[in-house]
Amino acid sequence: HYPLRRQRQMCIRDRGRGLEQIISVFKNDELDACVVFLGYGNLSKEIFELSNQYENIYLHNAVKHEEVTLIVSSADVGLCLVQNVSLSDYFCLPNKLFEYSFSGIPVLASNFPDISQMVKTYQLGICCDLDTASISQAILQFVKSDNEFVICKSTIQPLSWQAQEVRLQNFYRSLLS
Repeated sequence: HYPLRRQRQMCIRDRGRGLEQIISVFKNDELDACVVFLGYGNLSKEIFELSNQYENIYLHNAVKHEEVTLIVSSADVGLCLVQNVSLSDYFCLPNKLFEYSFSGIPVLASNFPDISQMVKTYQLGICCDLDTASISQAILQFVKSDNEFVICKSTIQPLSWQAQEVRLQNFYRSLLS
């Protein structure tokens, strides 16, 4: 567990997802939040060094896939920030958006069409642009919200694998008939 003091705990676990911007935001000592980077990647060494310099930046060792939800669910907010480097990224719906939601934590996500539609429709959190000012403003909104963002499991049930499995089976049945 990470010392939260009064801070909000943010969690990000993927490489190449605006890490430089996130690091820049959390280097601000006045920000009343901390960030936990989960796993290894190209910036692990730099993040480890930053975790020794800043009280609100942490690097957690990689964990088995089945342990991710346990770690993630201890955060106040999940960061699902995707860089717009291709149409595939721009129109993506990352697994971690759903992992965070089903862990019961709200998300700070990229302001892309499909992601923002999902976040707004199911009230999963906040979307922002992937620049330091927008990320910082969105995090401050979470900090000031005082648990305003509560994920309702019954509301997101249609997004579950169990619900999608039924839809997929029905689709295949219609194709075969």
